[in-house]
Amino acid sequence: MSKLTEYLKNLKKADVLVVGDIILDHYIWGKVNRISPEAPVPVVFVTRENFVPGGASNVAVNISSLKGQVHLCGVVGEDSYGEVLLNILKERDVNTAGIVKDKIRHTTLKTRVIAGHQHLVRIDREEPFDAVGASIKRIKDFIRANKNRFNVVILSDYAKGLITRELVNFIKKELKNAFFIADPKVKNEYLYKELHLITPNRKEAFEIAKMVDDGSEKTLILAAKKIIKELKLPNLLITRGEEGMSLFVNDSHIRIPTFAQEVFDVSGAGDTVVALVAAGLSSGLDLIKSCIIANVAASVVVAKMGTATASTDEIEKKWSLMDRKIKKELERYL
Repeated sequence: MSKLTEYLKNLKKADVLVVGDIILDHYIWGKVNRISPEAPVPVVFVTRENFVPGGASNVAVNISSLKGQVHLCGVVGEDSYGEVLLNILKERDVNTAGIVKDKIRHTTLKTRVIAGHQHLVRIDREEPFDAVGASIKRIKDFIRANKNRFNVVILSDYAKGLITRELVNFIKKELKNAFFIADPKVKNEYLYKELHLITPNRKEAFEIAKMVDDGSEKTLILAAKKIIKELKLPNLLITRGEEGMSLFVNDSHIRIPTFAQEVFDVSGAGDTVVALVAAGLSSGLDLIKSCIIANVAASVVVAKMGTATASTDEIEKKWSLMDRKIKKELERYL
């Protein structure tokens, strides 16, 4: 049994709280044979459609797909889309006790129209809102009642209004012994000061640092150091797409490489990364090991169309196929 196999089996011990903007992803799949006579746009003949959890709910199902325990806190509308999403989450073994149905707002819905492997258009139905009132009180009550349960908390911010300074401060106070991870939106960077870890992608990292990306490793490291200093972070993980990840911890820069592959869809890959890092930490792994597993998992989901998750079997298989040189480089951290 490899060390990675042992670590993957251990992930079922994870018990993570996810707080964030809950989204329902709607996919319409079809094919295009002609252009519309009404306008210069393709006519899509629909072959199927499906709904999958998105946003913070995608983070949650990425953890449950590893057989770990996960509780999700957020708000959906008291509508049919909210019911669809709640039913899917329950089927995927996500605990939904912390999800509030709000009758004065609609469930955030993102509809993507895809023909073959071509993403044609995305249609968003959303109502960004300020996190106040009875719904937020119910979320606080849930967190307060379960504050001794979780050792890792994810703040999944899609800038829809749930994640505010007041809520973040409340959670930090109530779960003061937990490890806090944020998948941040740049506009809310001020909310994430002194958290244990944030996980921006390269573009977001340079926007947070207010620097121009010249594509060099040196400039990336300078941007990371600036973010760490300004936000007073002990750790920073920058995801870099086909270039893997950069983990900054204990004044060190650890490159976590990936391997060449065909990428079909990067939507949701950031959710997979933050979910796997959290599951690893919650199950007792250190940060470096958790990031390596997250990197392999992300390479699984980008090879799938649509918002997706990675099972432990898929992660193990991807690891077994990894280039020997890259694997040897990573094994020294396992």
